[in-house]
Formats: sequence, structure tokens, C-alpha cells
Amino acid sequence: MPVGPGHTMRGIGAGGARPLEGTQGMAVDPELQARVASITGADPGHAPTPEERATLTASAFAAVGLDTPAVMHAPVAMYAVDMTGRVAAWNRAAEELFGYTAAEAIGEPPLFLPDDEVDDSLAGLERLFEGETLSGIEYAPRHKDGNRLHVLTSASLLRDEAGEPTAILAFAVDQTAKRVAGLALEQAHHKWRQLLMNVSDTVTILDEHGRVKESTGEFTDVLGYDPDGWTGNNGFELIHPDDLAAAGAVWAELVADPEGERRDVFRARHEDGHYEWIEFTGVNLLHDPVIEGVVMTTRNVTVERQAEALLTDEASVLELIARNAPLAETLAAAARLVEVHGTGATAIMLLDATGTALEVGAPGSVPPALLDLVGHAPLPEEPQFAELRRPVVIADYATDHRTRPFAAEAAALGVRAGWAVPIVDNRSSELLGIIATYYDESREPTAHELDVGGVASHLAAIAIDRDRWQRELSHQARHHHLTDLPNRDLIIENLDAARARAARDDTTVSVMFVDLDRFKVINDSLGHAAGDELLVRFGGRLSTIVRPGDFVGHFGGDVFVVILEDTHGDDDARFVANRLDLALSEPFSVGGSAIFLSTSIGVATSPAGRDSSEALLQHADAAMFHAKDLGRDRMETFDTEMRTRVTERLRIDRELRMAIEHDELTVHYQPQLDLASGRIVGAEALLRWEHADQGLVYPESFLGVAEDTGLIVPIGRMVLEHAVAQGRAWADALPDPTDFMVAVNMSARQISAPGLVESIRRVLERHEWPARQLVLELTESILIDDRDATLDILTDLKSLGVRLAIDDFGTGFSSLNYLHRFPVDIVKIDRSFVHNLGADGEGSPVATAILHMAHVLGLTTAAEGVEAAHQRDGLRALACDLAQGHLFTEARPAAEITPLITGDHRW
Repeated sequence: MPVGPGHTMRGIGAGGARPLEGTQGMAVDPELQARVASITGADPGHAPTPEERATLTASAFAAVGLDTPAVMHAPVAMYAVDMTGRVAAWNRAAEELFGYTAAEAIGEPPLFLPDDEVDDSLAGLERLFEGETLSGIEYAPRHKDGNRLHVLTSASLLRDEAGEPTAILAFAVDQTAKRVAGLALEQAHHKWRQLLMNVSDTVTILDEHGRVKESTGEFTDVLGYDPDGWTGNNGFELIHPDDLAAAGAVWAELVADPEGERRDVFRARHEDGHYEWIEFTGVNLLHDPVIEGVVMTTRNVTVERQAEALLTDEASVLELIARNAPLAETLAAAARLVEVHGTGATAIMLLDATGTALEVGAPGSVPPALLDLVGHAPLPEEPQFAELRRPVVIADYATDHRTRPFAAEAAALGVRAGWAVPIVDNRSSELLGIIATYYDESREPTAHELDVGGVASHLAAIAIDRDRWQRELSHQARHHHLTDLPNRDLIIENLDAARARAARDDTTVSVMFVDLDRFKVINDSLGHAAGDELLVRFGGRLSTIVRPGDFVGHFGGDVFVVILEDTHGDDDARFVANRLDLALSEPFSVGGSAIFLSTSIGVATSPAGRDSSEALLQHADAAMFHAKDLGRDRMETFDTEMRTRVTERLRIDRELRMAIEHDELTVHYQPQLDLASGRIVGAEALLRWEHADQGLVYPESFLGVAEDTGLIVPIGRMVLEHAVAQGRAWADALPDPTDFMVAVNMSARQISAPGLVESIRRVLERHEWPARQLVLELTESILIDDRDATLDILTDLKSLGVRLAIDDFGTGFSSLNYLHRFPVDIVKIDRSFVHNLGADGEGSPVATAILHMAHVLGLTTAAEGVEAAHQRDGLRALACDLAQGHLFTEARPAAEITPLITGDHRW
């Protein structure tokens, strides 16, 4: 019963101090009870029974054309108060609004009225009894949870047939959550309209055919129309033609479903002709005797729809960027995004390589003639072009000084206005290009169009930056990091293309492998930085002396590749080689030093591109190594004889891999004797291949291939494992194994393999073999190559405790410096120096010198290839420590050697 007098009309009804006593035994304020009774004329001592109250409720609502069930389900709060101030009716909407159930409210004073509303409520009650009908009253009741509400209400006094007042009927709409301001409640006989006021935006009542019966004032704000102007018209006239079918289907479903509700979004025509996205929510109340229509609320969701659509389209462009789509495809999507969300034709222009002119990145729907007019024009001079670092709007080409010179040409193409937004690099603020939109009428872009332009600019900048990054990564992946010349992958790609052209044109393609002679010596002596600089300068010089159209690449290390197309025998390759020799007559200045270079060149030729790219590269590589074997500083061509050697090497490599897989490699052992006592003190492990077709194959036939291919590393691990395991078995059978040694050969490839020291440590621990009883035999070439790295590895091995021996000493580049610098324990004299040795120690000055030198340095000496007794006697005369050879026994399987080792044989 809320209403009050004056401008602040509050509510009516007894509340606050509870002036009456209800059925639930609530206390009553006698003074306030008297004030209510003085207004209503009721007997304060009489409280209606539930039956009287029900009758009163029915008659009250029937008085305004409503029955009780309809009231109970109405979406607006309705309640009635009898003449004693007690609640007589309370519908579900009232329960939701005030928080009290019907059981709690009926028969009680209005529980929702706070003390500060009582006076205004009584004043409103007086006005009702004076004959007024109160409408549009604001007041602030209290919810059951204690919170104050903001409620808009109306109230009227109901009378019986005799004209006696029977009840106060009140309607209430919660303005707290709905925030509907400025809407007034109509008179009691129009209270059905208040059912519509609990929603925002436009509320419209339509008949079953879609004609407008009435609409609220908000209609003007949503689509710009006068709400009264649409009464009697069909609402479907506003719907976009493309949405009519869908809207009609939804309407048919709604009309066919009593009390049904439908919600959907369609485009509706604004009063100025453009279309807005409108959310329609319809409730079917055609069956309601008061409403007799479809209640349609509308809400303008254009901004939300535009934002959602923009986010979706933005995500689509970002997806293109994420999956590395071509830049042209991504820019086209960005231009399309601007066109979809605006009304103009849009193109993306990018700065050209010079940074002084624009070129088309994505044409969009801009006419080609217009792109010819503006797309390739040079950039304006500063400061005008500086404006492109912010949006530039030209509302009329004919009047703007920047476009007036070509306004007539643009107008002939249907363009009279436009705007542009810059594309700026997100990190460097570098100007990358512009996104330009053109209109066929004089106008400025909307705020939404400017926002879309900003989004598209940001996306375009990301795409361009991503494209640059991808191209840079691709370049780095396909070019040598040092010289920036094409690397192996790009070399093969270009060679494939050259072979395809040669096959098509029946021409010849040649490949040159160019290797810098003794580059390692230069690198070690001057340092890696100087070596890197030398490679860069050599690559640059090589690129300048080849023929026009020839391809130069950096294969890796100090090896370069030249691809020559349409060659005539070896003459073209020799032409390039001669030019290179001439170019290398001038030294390279690196680190203050003048460095002269020579090269070893290998050439392989393929008529009509018949050989594969890999085969051509392998053949040129083989020819290059042949040139190095012949003394370096020369060019060699891959020929039939070399092809035979390569084929044989490929066969050995293939069969050797199968041998490893089928366990055809085995270890034989040759005893080592202590010459002073004549007894066996160790054994050297020697690799053998039990070939399925060729029988026993010696390592000289396959170790070179194993070394080149890297197979020597797993083979070496196998030999070491077998040798130490066998040494353990022999030692367990000897009475005193403390001096028994096992010797294993190590190649250069094994020495440089990662994890060598740790691998040897694990083998020793696994077989409980003392490190001092393992001898690793190294060739002199290992000490020559990469001396610093080798010294580090050998030092680590010595720290492990193993012994190191130089094998075949004297056959290579022997130097006392090796014996001083490297942690060597044993020197092994090559069999070639033992062959001529007499029983008295004469006949081999080299052997004598080696033995004398080793003794002076405190090294153990060992001789290989002892085949006769006089050689043994001569070695004893020269005080050689150890010996091995066929005189004692040839290398044999472990089972055959075991009796010699465990039987205490002496020679």
C-alpha cells in the first residue's frame, strides 16, 4: 500500500511500529492502531478470518478484471491490504520482491515498511479515502534480508457494491535492479502495463499478426522512431529483408506456444535508414484477458554484436598469422575485415624496399584504376607524410588540399572521400605502410570504423613482423651463419633445380668442391676468430671470380661448393679454378698478418643431370680428397677409376653396417713379451671381420671406411669391451696378474668422440680392471691433428690412470716435442725399423735412435713385427722392453691364445 503525499509520495499501509496484532501474534502500537482506524473507519478489534480474507482477495482482484490465478502468476508484485491494515493477498512476484512468503505476509501488517515510511504511508491512505487513485509513487521498503529497495508503486481503494471500502490494491515494480527511471505507473485499470516495466529498453505489445498495439517511450532511443507513430503498423516492416524469413519462423513458434518465450537477434531499420542489431525477447500473453498480446522487449545490441564480430574476425586473422599463412593472404584478410565492418573499399599498401614509395600489399575491393592512381605514387615529402603515423581523414577529396589535385580523377572512379590508418612496427615504431579506405560519398568514418582500422593496422603489423621473422629464420636455416653463403640444404635445393634444367635442356651440370689447404694449421696458430674472418673473406672472393649465373655455397668447415650449369667438359671448371688460383695470388690480411692460401678442388660432372644431387656431391668430395692425397693445391676430376673406388667404399660401408648388425666383427689377440724374461706380460686386441663370403678380413681393408663414416666409434667401444672382459678372464687364471696388460688401438675419430673418458671409466668399473693395466695405442697423426684438444683428452685419460702408447713411431712426423708435450708412457717401434735389425743390435739406425731417445726420456719401448730370432736378440741387445710378432705367435682368437698366456711359455 505504498504511496505518499507531495512530491515524494511514499507508500501507504501500517508498518514500522506494527500498529495491529496479526495472526502470528505480533505486537501492536495502540497509538498507531488508532491513527489507521481513524482513517479507514475499521473496527480495530476485528481481525478478518482466513475465509473472509480469501473472499476479500477474490473480490478485490475481480474489481479490476483479474482473477486470482492470473494475479498469482503475474510478473509484477501485487498485494491487497484490508481495512484493518493486514495483508489480505500476496502474489509470487511480491514474494520475490520483498522476500516474504505468502504464509509469512498474509494476515500480518506490511512487514516491509520501515519506520521512516509510516507517516507518508498514512498520508497516502488518507488520500485514497478522499477518492484519489495513486500512481507512479516511489518509496523505499525494506527487504526481508534488511536491504532497502527502490520501488515504483500504484494503489487504489476498492469498494463493494454498496460503495463501502473493502481493501487497498497495490502494484509494485522493483526499480533497484531494473534501473528503469522516469516510467510512471498508469491507473489501476491499466495495471497490466506495469508487467512490462521490469525490463529495460523498448517494451511493445503486438497482436497475433505482429501489428503494434502500444510501445513505450524507449522506442525513440532504440531506433529513433516516435513510439506512437508505429501503433497499428506491422513490426516486421522494420526487419532487414535478409532476416525476415528467420524472424517469421521465430514469431510463428512464439504465437503457437501460450506463455512461451523466444529470444533472438535480427537487424532492424533505424529511422535514418541504416540497420541496427536488435535483441528481441517475446513472451506470448495473447491468452491473458488484460494483455491480449505478445509482449516484446527490444534491446539494441549493435555495439556488442560489432565487438563480437570484430573479435571473431580478428581471431581469424590471428589464426592465419599463427599458422604462417602467406603474407598476401593475411593482409587480404585484414583488408576484408575493415570492409566487412565498414562501408568503404579498403586496400593495404606497404612501403617498398627503398622506403620511399607505396606498393599494393592487398587490393581489397579497391578498383585497380584507383590503385594505379594512388598505390604506386611516391610518398609525399615530410612533414606531410608524418601525418600517416596517425589516422588521416579526408572527408571530401574536392576540398582537401592534399587530394584536390587528383580529386576529379578519383571522382571519376567513384571515390569522393577516404581515410587511412598507419601500419607501424610494434617494437621499432617503423612505418610499414597504410590501410586506406575509400568512400563513394563525402563523409567521415564512424568511431567504430576507426576502431576497426586500428585493429586491422595492429594485425597487419604483426603479420608483417612475423613474415620478416620467418624469412629471416628461413634465411638463417639455409645460409651458413658465418659467411652467409647458402648452406648444405640450399646447395642441394639449387643443385636439384640445376639438374632438372640440365635434364630438360640436355645440358651438363658440374659441381666443384673447394677446400682450403692446411686451414687447420692457420686456425690453430692464429686463433678461431682469425680463422672465421679468413673463411668470410675467402667466400666473398670466391663469389666474385665465378661465372655469371654460377652458384656458390658454403658446405661447412673450410669446404665451399660451386655449381656450374651448361658446362663443356672440364674446361669451365678449370676456368673457374684458374681464376681462383689467380685471385689467391693476392694474400688475405687477417689480424695484421698476410695469409696466402691454396685450394684442393674436386669436380664431378653429370650429363643431362642423370646423377642424383647427393651422388654428385659425394663424387666431387671424393675428387677433392684425391687432390689432397696427391699433394694439395690442384684440381682433380671424378673419373671411372675414382667411381670404382667410391663404389667399393660404398659397398664396404653397407656390408660393414650389416656386419655390426649380424655380429660378424670379432677380436683376435697377439701376445706381448717382456724381452728380459721372455714371458708374456700382455696382449694387443686386434679387430677382425669374419665375412660371410670373403672369410677373415683384416682391418686394413675396412678401417678407413669405418673412420670416414664414424662407424669406428661403436666398433671401438665393442673392441674395448671385449678386450677388457678377456683381460679379466685371463687375469683370474694367472697366479700374479698385477703386471698383465691389455692394449687397444684408438683412432682419431674415437679420441674426438664425446664421452670417451667416461665410457672407458664405465668399462673398467664393469669388469673391475685396473686402469694402469689398460694401454691405449695412438697413431702419431692423432697427436698432429688439433693438438690442444687432443692434449686435453689425453690428460683426462692419464688422470683416469690408463697408459698411453704411440703406435708405429717413426713412420709419420715424429718429433721429440710430441714425447715432451703429451703424457706418453710407451713408444712402439714400427716393424719397418725392426726388419733389418741384426742379432747384435746393428742394422737399423732408426730403431737404435728411437730406443736410445725413449730410454733417456724414461719411456717404455716396444717393438712390432718381430718375425725372427735374430731380430729378438738385436732388440735385447738394445735393451728394448717389449716385443710382439709372428716369432712368438700371430694374432689369434682368445681361446687359442689362452694356453700360451696361462702356461708360462718363454721365448
